[in-house]
Amino acid sequence: MSGGDKAQRKATLQESIAANTSRLRRLNSWSQARLAEEADIELRQVQRIEYAEIDCGAFTLVSLARALGVSVALLVRPSKFVRAQRGRPAQKRTERVSTAANPRRSKPH
Repeated sequence: MSGGDKAQRKATLQESIAANTSRLRRLNSWSQARLAEEADIELRQVQRIEYAEIDCGAFTLVSLARALGVSVALLVRPSKFVRAQRGRPAQKRTERVSTAANPRRSKPH
């Protein structure tokens, strides 16, 4: 196996762990902070795992699996990874109703 193949397999494994961890966390309606607390790992580590930025050690994989109530095999199962955008989602813009058009909001004379 060449170095490039090994690096690609490693990246694919990281992406599968990221996709599965994120999906299972959302199925539980948990925030990343809640998962970190349940798994007894740092929030930043959960964030980096879900962005496929770091390798998970065996201890971390077991901790995540236990917290999510699944097997380690389910976390490493091949899964499609879609890179999420960082930060909070943009808030939807709502139309402003002018007070002149809405008599209930206009000031009494």
